[in-house]
Amino acid sequence: MLDNSIRCATYLRDAGFKEETDIVGILASNSTHLAALAYGCMFNGTPFNQLCSGIDRLDILRLFRITKPRILFCDANYYEFAQLVADELDSEIITLYGQVAGVKSILDLLELPLEEHYQPASFERGSERLLAICSTSGSTGFPKASTWINSRRMYDGQSFCGTDEVQFDFKTCEATVGLLCLINAGIYGTLRIICMDLFDPHTFLAVCEEHRVTFSLLFTPAITALAKFPSINANALSSLRHLKIMGAVALASPLEQLQNYLPEKCIIENHYGMTETCCHATNRNVKSNPTSVGQLSHNVRMRDYNTNA
Repeated sequence: MLDNSIRCATYLRDAGFKEETDIVGILASNSTHLAALAYGCMFNGTPFNQLCSGIDRLDILRLFRITKPRILFCDANYYEFAQLVADELDSEIITLYGQVAGVKSILDLLELPLEEHYQPASFERGSERLLAICSTSGSTGFPKASTWINSRRMYDGQSFCGTDEVQFDFKTCEATVGLLCLINAGIYGTLRIICMDLFDPHTFLAVCEEHRVTFSLLFTPAITALAKFPSINANALSSLRHLKIMGAVALASPLEQLQNYLPEKCIIENHYGMTETCCHATNRNVKSNPTSVGQLSHNVRMRDYNTNA
């Protein structure tokens, strides 16, 4: 993974990706090479903007018109639509998963010689440099392009992790959940298991049981689907030590149902916030108080403007 990430980084560097406005666009599902590309972008200080096929195509086009990626990485099954986007933006296309005849592939980049003594790019005020552009859920209108900077906030919340953790991800980097999981694996060296499909309780339980998953960060709707799944069982979830929930309001009833199948020592955290600003509040007492939004995050202040509440 490290070698492939360096190859991606040197390719971008040699292609003249030096400014924060030199954006890499990604239209792809979870795959091994997606992680190498994302880490390579980070090594080179190149912001990346990933969108997924689940977003309306007009919204995808609208968001890429804002970020204007110079290169667009896409899965082969998205190529025809990616070509329409690339033609409008005058972008190069490289396939990330699967191949298209006559089109450059990520595999071509991974065959490049490995640069000896490679050093990642460094910048003045590097902690304020743009890292990635995520897409909001669109719950308040059209999905928006939300920027993330290269801050410790990206990984401080997972400091309990180590090389003995096994984490399982469904989300890609278009969402905050997926970006946090990717960075978490790189910083703390956790074993990261990925899935190219959308969340499915059967797959989640099967992978947890087979690979003894210890940590997962799930989008809130997945909790309801998992709690109500007919085949849910405690044995499949017996290895979980940490479960973090993020993305929307978590209903108390599914949380209480799910706790019947989780190990007693499993730590459950419910995070509330926005894509633009990450976590505002965390409930670390889900078991005893599932309806609470918890405590405010460090350096966060909130004001209630609803005088009728």
